[in-house]
Amino acid sequence: MSKGYGQMMRRALTAGLIALSANTYAVENPDNILGYWRVIDDRSGFAKAIARFSKNADGTYVSVVMRTIPRPDYTPIEVCQKCPPPFTNRKVVGMPIVWFSETNSAKSNERGWDYVRGHAIDPIQGKIYQGKARLSPDQRRLVMRGYVGVSMFGRSQVWIREEADSPLLDGLPKFDPNQKFEIELPAK
Repeated sequence: MSKGYGQMMRRALTAGLIALSANTYAVENPDNILGYWRVIDDRSGFAKAIARFSKNADGTYVSVVMRTIPRPDYTPIEVCQKCPPPFTNRKVVGMPIVWFSETNSAKSNERGWDYVRGHAIDPIQGKIYQGKARLSPDQRRLVMRGYVGVSMFGRSQVWIREEADSPLLDGLPKFDPNQKFEIELPAK
């Protein structure tokens, strides 16, 4: 075996261990998902809302729409008319759109996903999807995967973390990670 090949293998192994430890960090610290996120439309690539991930008193991680973001040729819907109960005719701002009842563990078969056993509602279509998510190693991006039945046939969105001084957060309450909420969710 050549010296160059061995050095290349050591670098690849080191990079793999760093990536694995970064992903493990998110699972060991599941509250890293908490805070404000810019919701990016997976079809247009434009921001469409600001959402806040909080932790319910029962330990469920819940994302609530805090503000919609209008843009040319796009007017956000105000009421979820096609949504099933308890979301029927509910205002989109203030409505939970994503929730996770479990964080990943070494026992789970959901490798690479930090948050599992989740759901997401599409307020435009009025459909609830199964979901899972993972944080990027730098904790700045959240990849959300929504699907019906098999994950392979779903869609992914990337949300971007908003910093406390972001102008998109002007007028919103300062985030308190210790505050617990009771947000009504559909029966499990």
